[in-house]
Amino acid sequence: MANPDQIITRMNELTIFIKSAQEKLNDGKLIDLSHLDNEVGLLCDQTLNMQREDAIKIQPAMAEMITTLEQLGIQLKEFQNTFKPSGGSQ
Repeated sequence: MANPDQIITRMNELTIFIKSAQEKLNDGKLIDLSHLDNEVGLLCDQTLNMQREDAIKIQPAMAEMITTLEQLGIQLKEFQNTFKPSGGSQ
């Protein structure tokens, strides 16, 4: 099992990766996000299995990562909508 510092480090790394994905999306570029679900899920599972006081230490990094993920989700939806054909049937 990972310790809190390892989990915080990984969450911070993922947050940086997600912010980079946002910047690339703003430039009209896409990057591979296929691994993100599994990595975030693993970190969440590890956090749920920790002692309460250790999990509390992780909370700020987790909150930032989740907020950044939500922002990316909104951007991806907006990006997707720019490619939907207007009118017609689908």
